[in-house]
Amino acid sequence: MAISGVPFGQAVVSTWKEKRGELASATGREFERRALPLMRIFQSDIIQSPEMGPYDRAGIDLFAWDDRLRFPWVVQCKGFKEGELGSSQVRQILESIDAFLRSEYACDNYVLLHNRTGQNRDAVMRIEEGLEAIRRSGKATTAWLWDRQTFIREARKRLQSIILARLGNDASRLLSEHEALFRFGGIYIPCVPFLKSAEFSATSSPVTCVHNLRTTVR
Repeated sequence: MAISGVPFGQAVVSTWKEKRGELASATGREFERRALPLMRIFQSDIIQSPEMGPYDRAGIDLFAWDDRLRFPWVVQCKGFKEGELGSSQVRQILESIDAFLRSEYACDNYVLLHNRTGQNRDAVMRIEEGLEAIRRSGKATTAWLWDRQTFIREARKRLQSIILARLGNDASRLLSEHEALFRFGGIYIPCVPFLKSAEFSATSSPVTCVHNLRTTVR
């Protein structure tokens, strides 16, 4: 299968590569907007918080609303233009984590999302300490640090699981419909008999060879 002359698999890989590039080049609110549709793969009702509003001041850029003020998802987005995380970027991240800790809000899943890589291991360790504080405080059940590469990888895995689950549900539905239509609709034959027909003549039999007649009823 091809899309505009490009093989389907190649087109899919190219699309994810483009997403990584968009995330890497976006900063500020633009980074939030780029991340939003990908985060909706995890929960479809995730929204962007208004700029300079109470949620933004609490270190919440993207979230899924809940009246209990314990949100299913909270995402703090950090779109940097620097090549890699440095002391300034780590300080900004920890300040946002501290703002969430001091807020009245809590969540099930907290994500600190940035658009650099995880090559600076000292920076990663300092951020992970902040995320551990969120977990220990009970403000979040889980807390993850996602760079742009991890984000794309997790989004791909989540999307694949959704597609496989949908295909499984559709297959079960079709099987149920066939069971209602046919007398033996519920019988499963994993190895379908194969019939090889010969040319008809006055002396030959219409069927000369029958293979794979083993059947299994499930």
